[in-house]
Amino acid sequence: MLHQQRFEQALRSPQPAAALCSLALELAGEGLTREAVYQFVEQFLLRLRQQSGGEAGEEALLDVMDALRGWCHPKAELLPDQ
Repeated sequence: MLHQQRFEQALRSPQPAAALCSLALELAGEGLTREAVYQFVEQFLLRLRQQSGGEAGEEALLDVMDALRGWCHPKAELLPDQ
């Protein structure tokens, strides 16, 4: 499954923020670096913004991006050891 499809599926889940965090961890488990995961999230966010009605998932994507950068509570940080 392509990364874009995986992001779309995560956004359709009942808890998109949690699903996106899980997806970020899955991607890292598949060998992607934190920076590569961040870039995928950012690219998906840009695509979502180009579509009408994309605002619904934007907040969840921004939360994941913050967690990947460490702009959150230390316990919420994603992939802190990379």
